[in-house]
Amino acid sequence: MERGAKVPADCIPCPGGYHCPELGTVTPPTCGAGNFSGLHATPCPNGTYGEQRGLSSVDECLPCPAGKYCYRDGIQPPGIPHPTGDCPPGYNCPLGTGFPFSFPCRPGFFWDNSSIEGEDACRPCLPGYYCDSPAMSEPKTCPAGFYCVEGSSKPEPCPEGTYSNKKGLSGPSECSPCGRGFYCAAPGQTGPGGPCKAGFYCQGRALTPLPTDGVTGDVCPAGAYCPPGCPLPIPCPPGTYSNVSGLRSLQECLDCPPGLYCDGTNNQAPSGPCEPGYFCTGGAKSALQQVVMEGHYSLTGAFKPEPCPLGSFQPEQVSQTLMESQTRALVARAHLDTSAQLAQVSHSRALWALTQTDLREKGGPCPVSHFCPEGTSFPLPCLAGTYNNLTRQAACFPCAAGYYCPENTTSYSMNPCPAGFYCPKGTRFATEFPCPRGYYNPDAMTQSLDSCLPCPPGHFCGKENLTAASGECDAGLSVPSGECSAGFYCKGGAALPKPTDGVTGNICPVGTYCSHYCPRNTQFATQYPCPPGTYSEALNIWDASKCQLCPPGRTICVLWVTIAPLAAQSPYRVPLENIRTRLVKASVKHAQQERLSSPSGPCLPGYYCTSKARIPNPVDDETGSLCPAGRYCPPGSSKPELCPAGTFLPQSGMVYRNACLPCPGGKFCQGEGLASVSGGIFQPWSAW
Repeated sequence: MERGAKVPADCIPCPGGYHCPELGTVTPPTCGAGNFSGLHATPCPNGTYGEQRGLSSVDECLPCPAGKYCYRDGIQPPGIPHPTGDCPPGYNCPLGTGFPFSFPCRPGFFWDNSSIEGEDACRPCLPGYYCDSPAMSEPKTCPAGFYCVEGSSKPEPCPEGTYSNKKGLSGPSECSPCGRGFYCAAPGQTGPGGPCKAGFYCQGRALTPLPTDGVTGDVCPAGAYCPPGCPLPIPCPPGTYSNVSGLRSLQECLDCPPGLYCDGTNNQAPSGPCEPGYFCTGGAKSALQQVVMEGHYSLTGAFKPEPCPLGSFQPEQVSQTLMESQTRALVARAHLDTSAQLAQVSHSRALWALTQTDLREKGGPCPVSHFCPEGTSFPLPCLAGTYNNLTRQAACFPCAAGYYCPENTTSYSMNPCPAGFYCPKGTRFATEFPCPRGYYNPDAMTQSLDSCLPCPPGHFCGKENLTAASGECDAGLSVPSGECSAGFYCKGGAALPKPTDGVTGNICPVGTYCSHYCPRNTQFATQYPCPPGTYSEALNIWDASKCQLCPPGRTICVLWVTIAPLAAQSPYRVPLENIRTRLVKASVKHAQQERLSSPSGPCLPGYYCTSKARIPNPVDDETGSLCPAGRYCPPGSSKPELCPAGTFLPQSGMVYRNACLPCPGGKFCQGEGLASVSGGIFQPWSAW
C-alpha cells in the first residue's frame, strides 16, 4: 500500500491467496499450505487437505483419498497440508474421511491395512476364520469342531454324524464323517462320542450308539454278533448258529445241537440232520462229523452210534443200518452229485465195459480212490469233484471246499485251490471257478465267490483269475457314479445302474424286493425277503408294499421267500439259504387257531394292528398295515405314532422314534408326521 492514504476507501482489499491478519498491514503474507485466504488464513476442513500455498477458496482444498483420513482437532496448528495418516485397523476410510473412527468394519469383515493402495472397503473374513465384533483388525481362527465360510461372524458347528479335531475348517465338507464302529451324537464335536454299543453295528455317520435306521447302522441281525465298536455284523462261525438278533459276542452264538450240523457261516438255524452212517455230538460243521465205528450203526440225525445187538455184527465203518455195509442209500448219501455220477457210470455200463474187455476178477475190498455200489463187479474210479481215502466204500466223498479233486483222487489235501480261483465243495479241476473280471484273489485254498475281492479304488482288474490288480487306473472316477436303480441289486463292481450279469448284480428275483437308497443299496438277491404273511409273483419289485397277501385257506406264508406257482392252490416256500439252488415244494398247514382265549401275541415291529388281525404283520389296511412314512410303529402298535414336529421320515416300516430324522439346515418341517421336509427357510415373523 502506498503512503498518503486519506480515507478507508484508499485501502486495497487483501488479494486471493494472501491474508491480512492485522490492522495497518502493509504487505500481506501468503496463505500457508492447508489454508486459504481471508481476513485470517482459514484451514481446509476435516476430510480435505491443501498441499499448495496461496489457496484462495475452500473449493481448492482436495478431498482426503480412500484409505486415508484428514483430521485436525482444533488444538493442532492450523491447516491440513496433507492426509493425516492411514486408516486405522478395523475401520473403513472412504474418499473424504475426516475422523478416522467414523466407519468401523461390521461383524464378518475386517481391515488390517494390508490392502492395495487406495482400497477403501473392509474385507470379508477369510475362510477358516470368523469376525464376531465390529472394528476387527485380525480374524479369529475357527475352533475345532466348527467350520467358518468366507464372511463368517460366528463359527458353525460340524453337523451331527461328523466331527473335526482340526482348527480353521472352511466348510462342512471338511468335517470328518463319524468313522465305522463309532457314533457322533451332537453337532460341533471334536471327536467321536464313543464306540457303537454291543449288539449293534455302526457303518458310518451314526448319530447314536444304538442305531436302528439301517443306513448308519442297525441291530445285529440273526446269524451274526456285534461286539462294542462293530462296523459290520460278524458272522457266527461254522458249527454255530443264532436265531435271534442283537448278539454281543461270539460266545452268544449257539453250538449246533447234537444230531444236527451247521455248515458255513452266518447260520440262523442248523443246516440239517447228520447223515446216516455218521453221528454229530454237537457243534458239527459237517453232516459227516464223526464216522460210525465197527460194530455200530447210525440213522439220520444220530448224536451217538448204536451198538449192534446180540446175535448180529457189523465189520465196516460208516454203516447206516444193522448188518448193512455201503448200499444204494449210502451211495445217495455220500454224493452231493450222485445222480450225475451214476448217469455217467451206471451199473449196466460198468458191466458192459467189463464184458467188452473180457475182464475177470475174483473180487475183494473196494480200494481207495474208487467206489463200489451194490452189484459192482469192478471198482469204479472216483469221478472228478470227489475223492475216497478209505477202502470198502460204496460212494466217493465230495471234494472239500478250498480244494479240487481230479478223477481218481485219493486225498483232496494234495490239490489246494490256487490263487486267482475259488473252489466250492465238489470242485473238479483247479481252474473251474476263476474270479471274474473286476475281482482278484491273492490267497490259495479259498472256498467261494465271496473270497474274490473287488478291485481296489484307483485300480483295474482286466481279466479273470487275477491274483492282484492289473494296474492303476488312468484319471477317471474317484467316487461312485450314482445309486443302483430300483428293482435291481448291485453286489459290487457294477458298471451300470441296472446290472444283469448276475456277478455284479441283477434284476430283483421273484419273492424278494430291493430297497432304493444309496446307503442301503441291495447287495444280493435275497437280502430283503417279502415280509411274513406275503409273497410275490412278479420280478423287479422294489418295496414291501408290492408283496401280495398270502391267499386264504390252508396256507400261511412264514419267514420264507414265498412264490405262488402257476396252476397251484398253495404257495411254494423256499428257505433263504436254498433260494440260489432250487425251489422246494413244502406242505404248509393252517397256522391260525380258532376260538382263542387270548391274543396270540403283539403286532410285529414296523407294523400296526387295528382289530381282528389274524397275523402279526397285516398289510390289508383293514386289520392293519406296514407303518407308513412319517410314522413309526414299536412292537404291539395299534396305530402308527407320528414323528414330532421338526422331523421327517421318508421310509416306511420304521420301528422307533429315533428313526425320525431332524430337519436339515435351510429347511423347515412344519407339523407332525411328515414324510418329507415342508420347504425352504421358514420365517414366521415376516407375517407380523
